[in-house]
Amino acid sequence: MQNLDKESIVLVLGQAAKLEESDDRVGGDRSLAGRILAPLFYQPAPWARASFESAMLRLGGQVLSAWGLVNPPLPRGALALSEVASAASAHADVIVQRHPDVYSAHEAAKGASVPVINGADGTHEDPVQALTDLYTLVKERGGIDGLSIAMVGDLRHSPVVHSLARGLTHWDVELSLVSTPSLKMATVITVPLKRSIPVTETEDLASALETCDVLYLAERRTSVAGGQYGLEGLQLGEAVGERSGREITLMRSQPTDTAAAHGLENFFDVATQRQVTNGIRVRMAVLSLLLA
Repeated sequence: MQNLDKESIVLVLGQAAKLEESDDRVGGDRSLAGRILAPLFYQPAPWARASFESAMLRLGGQVLSAWGLVNPPLPRGALALSEVASAASAHADVIVQRHPDVYSAHEAAKGASVPVINGADGTHEDPVQALTDLYTLVKERGGIDGLSIAMVGDLRHSPVVHSLARGLTHWDVELSLVSTPSLKMATVITVPLKRSIPVTETEDLASALETCDVLYLAERRTSVAGGQYGLEGLQLGEAVGERSGREITLMRSQPTDTAAAHGLENFFDVATQRQVTNGIRVRMAVLSLLLA
């Protein structure tokens, strides 16, 4: 997201809206017929991968299944990543890579001769999901300017919130970062954020709920210090029960059942399923702008 200015982000969101209308009303867009996507997923991410593949197929393109092994060899280091991307470039017109190492997408791109989409590089960034969330904010709230957004949970390890927070700096928003001390967002991210928008860091979820328009749950599927999801230490259910009754939109970093486990669907307008649909449209937009 650091490479995208506001004009570029708005371009993607506008293209997603056009493709959504085309897909819903006139039977879709076949502009990528004959084009091939190589999914280099070195981490299990069935929702993200399905979204990219659905987007490619909806545009008339194809997916190279040979690169989508369940447990592919995990290349480590710049040379290995570069070599795999170089080989994939000979077979496909675009690559989407998900890898556990920070900056792995950058290293892959050095060897690629086709566009490389970062489908998440470790704990660094997940820019396409962040674009999806920005698109969802526009659709759910009518726009982004003026919103107060509370990001809650594992803010240290979630690449989605890192990208989303950086993307939000192009709008007039207020951001509350709610987490336990061990899962706070790193200062390398928060310091630049605070130069652009008002940012509050707190453990007090109840106070954040009193003022926020959007509650964004940043979940992590593996166990880390501070709780499996980074939400347990925040007394989520208790804070929600004491909220002021304001209309709050609930969004999540991935379509899991965590919100249901906390009973949050009883209190909020849950946008998660619409996020999934929006994710397909945004990925269609990214592929379309790169290739069509």
